[in-house]
Amino acid sequence: MRDTWRIVAGWCLILALAPAAFAAEPARTAQVPYAPPPSPPAYVPPPPAGMQAMAYPPAPSVPAIPVAPDPHAREGWLPPCGGNCEECLGDVCCAGLDWATLGRWQVFADALALRRDQMSDVEFAGANGHSLASNQSDAPFAAMPRLGAGYLFAPNWRIEGLYYGLGDWQEDRALFDESINPLGTTGNLVSRLSNFGNPGLTPGVDYNYLAAYEAESELDNAELHVRHRFETPPYFAFSALVGLRYLNVSETARLRTASHEPGPSDATNDVTVKTDNQMLGVQIGGNSQIYVYGRWTCAFEAKAAVLQNDASLETRLLRDPGTGTVTTYLADDDGQKTVFTGELELTMNCQVTPHFAARFGYHALWVDGLAIATQNIPRDINYLTTGPVNLDHEGRSVYHGPQIGATLSW
Repeated sequence: MRDTWRIVAGWCLILALAPAAFAAEPARTAQVPYAPPPSPPAYVPPPPAGMQAMAYPPAPSVPAIPVAPDPHAREGWLPPCGGNCEECLGDVCCAGLDWATLGRWQVFADALALRRDQMSDVEFAGANGHSLASNQSDAPFAAMPRLGAGYLFAPNWRIEGLYYGLGDWQEDRALFDESINPLGTTGNLVSRLSNFGNPGLTPGVDYNYLAAYEAESELDNAELHVRHRFETPPYFAFSALVGLRYLNVSETARLRTASHEPGPSDATNDVTVKTDNQMLGVQIGGNSQIYVYGRWTCAFEAKAAVLQNDASLETRLLRDPGTGTVTTYLADDDGQKTVFTGELELTMNCQVTPHFAARFGYHALWVDGLAIATQNIPRDINYLTTGPVNLDHEGRSVYHGPQIGATLSW
C-alpha cells in the first residue's frame, strides 16, 4: 500500500510540473552562434605501484565556430528558408517582401494600356430619334510606358520617382440626315450651338444635314515621394508614402455642322475647343503586399491627392452663314480649381530571382475637376461670336486598364 501511494504521488508531481516546463520553453528567436559543450577533464590514469604519479597535460579545447547573422531573421521569427534564396526556391523570405534583401537601388518599368472614360456624356446634334454624342464612340485603349526608380537611403526608408504618360486617345463620329425640313430643303439636325433649337430653330445653325465631331486627349503624370516600410511579420508587408504629384491633361474637341439654309450656299460652323489642365499638389498613399505561394505575392496600392488645377480654355469658330465668306472668331478663358484624384493598383508579383521581379495587374486613375474640351463647347453660338466664353472645369474622367512590368534591384 505504501508503494502504491508513492507511485501516485510521483505521477501527480510529474503532471503538476509538466505545464510549467512547457511554459518555460524559450520562444523561437533569430539564430545564435553555436557553442559546443565544454570538454571533459583530461583523464589521468592511476600510477603503478611503487612509481611516482605523473601529470598529463590537458587536451586543447575546440573553439566555437561563429555563425554569421541571418539578414532575413527578425526578432521573434525564424527565417523560413534559412536565408538562402538561391537554394530554397520558393519560401516567403525569397518573395521580395524584405527591402533589406533587395539592395539599395530599384528601377522598374511597366507597359500600361489605359482606356479613358468620360463620366459626363455630351450631345452635339440630333433629329428624328438619332443623336450625335460623346458616349456613342468608345475610346480605345492607349498604350503608354511607366518608368521609375527608388533609393533606400535609410533602413525602411526609400525615396521614389516615377513617370507615365504619352497616352493619346482619339475618337470621331459623324451623323447625316436627308429628311425634308419645313423650309423645303434636306436636313433636320438641330445643333448644340443653338441649345438644340431652344427657344427656336435658327437657320444657318440648325436644319443641318451633317454634324461631325472629333476629340483627342493626352495624359502626363509625374510623382516624387518618400516611402516608409513598417515592421510586419515576414509573410506581409505594408508601407506608406507622402510626396508631390504633377498631372497634365490636354484635350481638343472639334464640332462641324453644315446646312442648306439660309442659302444661297451651304452654311457651315466649325468650332475647335482646346483645354489644358496643369495640376500640382500633395499626395499620400499606402501599399500592402501579402505572401501567396512560392515566389508569388499579391500587392494592392492606393493613393489620394489634392491638386491645384491651373486650367485654360481656347476657342476658335470658323463661320460661313451661307454667303461664301468665312469669318474667324477667337476667344479664351482661364481659372483655378482644387481637384481631387484617386489611384488604385492591384498586381500579382513573382520574385524570379533575388533581384528581379515580374508582375501583372490592373490600374485605375480617377480625376475630378477637369476642364474637358467637349464640355466646353457652348450651347449658344453667340458666346463664340460676341463673347464671353466661360471655362467649365467640372469634368470627371477615369483612366483604367491592364498593366505588365518588371523590377530590378541591386
